[in-house]
Amino acid sequence: MRYLALRPCTIRYTQDSISSKFSEGSPHSGVQIGQTLDDIVTGHCSITDLPPMTVEMVKGVWYSSNCRRLWVLKKAEELGVCSLVPVKQGFLNESQITTYNFGKNIKVRGDPGGKIWRKVTKLWGKFKKPLKSFGRKVKRSTKGLTKDLTEVSDSSRPYY
Repeated sequence: MRYLALRPCTIRYTQDSISSKFSEGSPHSGVQIGQTLDDIVTGHCSITDLPPMTVEMVKGVWYSSNCRRLWVLKKAEELGVCSLVPVKQGFLNESQITTYNFGKNIKVRGDPGGKIWRKVTKLWGKFKKPLKSFGRKVKRSTKGLTKDLTEVSDSSRPYY
């Protein structure tokens, strides 16, 4: 088996929906996926604490059947908490690929749980929106905004 480091955004889901909790037999058995994301965001757990996902390239695109882990890692990447994740290149059973949207999106069945990632996501969205200046969109750098997002609050939002 070959190990790689990939950005989560380059990996697609094999399903259209996932359960909001990790299944039995996994290290995070019964834990809500949003709570695991909270643990990663706050540093209580690392992305390397999750078992590496198995990926396969299908028609030039990486897919993983480990969709709950992939959801957590994609959200962590969106929040700037990780960029590359360890994966192992393997084989997926074609019957595992049941997505109707080419694996670009996934629906979480039930409440994913967690609180911190939701607050950070909401706050992060404010920083990612383009500023308007004299009717034109102005790009703003997001450098430095990914350092310690757990301590950022609305009151500490930079003034533009």
